[in-house]
Parts: sequence; C-alpha cells; structure tokens
Amino acid sequence: KVQWLELNLFDAQGFPGDYSRTHTFPPGLVGLRSGKSTDKHPASSFDFKSLRALILRRVNMTEEVLQSFLHNCPFLERLVVDGSHDLVNFEVSGPSLALKYLELHHLTSLKSVKVCNKQILYHLKWLKQKG
Repeated sequence: KVQWLELNLFDAQGFPGDYSRTHTFPPGLVGLRSGKSTDKHPASSFDFKSLRALILRRVNMTEEVLQSFLHNCPFLERLVVDGSHDLVNFEVSGPSLALKYLELHHLTSLKSVKVCNKQILYHLKWLKQKG
C-alpha cells in the first residue's frame, strides 16, 4: 500500500521558477468527473486510504480534487501543493483529519486558506505569489 506519493511534473524545458507549465491532475482518479462532483465526497477510483504524504509539484488541481484527497486519506499527515493555477480557495477540515504539515507554494490564483482543525496542524507554510 502506498504511503508516500510524490508527483513532480517539472518540465525540463522550462525554467526552475516557471510555473506556467503545469499538468492537470486527472479528477477521475479521486472519483470526480471533470473536476466537479454533485456528491460531496465521492468514492475514489483508487484506494488512497494508507497515504500519509502527498506532494504535488507543478500539478494543477481544483479545490474539489484536494478535498477528495483529504476526505479519502484519513492518515494523511503531510500535504505539499506547489504550482497549481486552479486552486482559488482551500479549506482544511474534517473530523478524521490527521494533517500535521501543510505547505502551499506558487499558487497563482489562491485567495484564501481556511484551517478548521488547528489543533492537529503543526506546520503551515504559505508562500504567496508576488504581483
């Protein structure tokens, strides 16, 4: 069972600071259709229940995809999102969250982060895009 999943889709053709080239995470892998779902927490196509760390670099994803990960990964302790253009508002909540480390980088559209279970989160890093 996978406990650590890291997707670093850095394009070797681009520059290290160039976040204009990202790849979209397939919503179907977490049970969503086209990034949206009428079901609040749809069942995932894959079993991510044992996942403890999820690191996504230059992977574009929506709030719905991240919420699906949070809901379907009860043991997730570490979440890093770097270089997503579609993430606008992000809420970390849920009664069974184990999240202790949250790091957000180069999220050009991100406007707000809401953490509802502060007692479980030990480390929060949000590097806001300048401009």
